[in-house]
Amino acid sequence: FMNCKLPILTDSGGFQIMSLSKLVKIDQKKGAIFNSHVDGKKFVLSPEKSIKIQKDLNSDIMMVLDECPTLTNDKKKLSQSLKISTDWALRSKNEFSDNPSNEMVFATSSGTVSRFPGFNCKANSIIFSFSGILRNAGVSVTPA
Repeated sequence: FMNCKLPILTDSGGFQIMSLSKLVKIDQKKGAIFNSHVDGKKFVLSPEKSIKIQKDLNSDIMMVLDECPTLTNDKKKLSQSLKISTDWALRSKNEFSDNPSNEMVFATSSGTVSRFPGFNCKANSIIFSFSGILRNAGVSVTPA
């Protein structure tokens, strides 16, 4: 629809979860539940729906949905966020599994893993199983 011949990278909606945090409730099973600031209507963005939307946009590089916590050193909050993001990454990857060979899905490392190296070995191993990794909230893209 954009008539663009260049590769297209789309975002998952994870940044909106953080930037609209006052309007969002996180549910690990359902996803991010947004309340419209206009009429209060609810909109649920699951990891699967995020990938479907990105596929519908004919994206070449899709990002997995993640729960990006506000800057904190609270290991309990970071651990919960990492658990949610790891689960959502796996669900995104499963949704993406029937991808054509020219599309890629990137994991997101929103700082939790990089601020605490070795914090969660399972999360580290999962994010390195993707086509690539977006690190530090979009500061750099690192191929896997």
